[in-house]
Amino acid sequence: MNIILTDDEMAYCREQALRRKASGDTRKLNHAATYQRTDEERIEQETGGTAAEYACRKLLGAELELPFDTFHHVPDIEPDWEVRQTGYENGHLIVRNNDPGDRRYILVTGTPPDLVIRGWIWGHEAKQKRFSRNPGGYRKSWFVPQAELHPLDAGEMAA
Repeated sequence: MNIILTDDEMAYCREQALRRKASGDTRKLNHAATYQRTDEERIEQETGGTAAEYACRKLLGAELELPFDTFHHVPDIEPDWEVRQTGYENGHLIVRNNDPGDRRYILVTGTPPDLVIRGWIWGHEAKQKRFSRNPGGYRKSWFVPQAELHPLDAGEMAA
């Protein structure tokens, strides 16, 4: 499902990305345990994440205001949605060892403002040996191919 964010929506997402980065800087967080990122890379990735989250909120009919400083404490979107974004069109949905198994993870690909919502999977479904990888040898994660994701079904998504 393709979603294109407007200029105003992108401005809001970038503002929220900068706010999240500033908060992380204050707490001395880089939110990437496997590699170091430049400030520009962090802002680009945060903007991708906020835009993906915003797009999913639109699709799900959720409140459009993005949460702030709730990382891992509450889902990205209530009741149990976590949003993952990658710029790679054929990218995988990545679930990490500290991600709750009882949440749904939704994959968004593309570069904002042009995004594609690919599908979703429960965390416990993602944490299968066949999806396990450890690129760079830093942190085991599960890389779920798009073909393994549940399709977007409006009734199921609202559940």
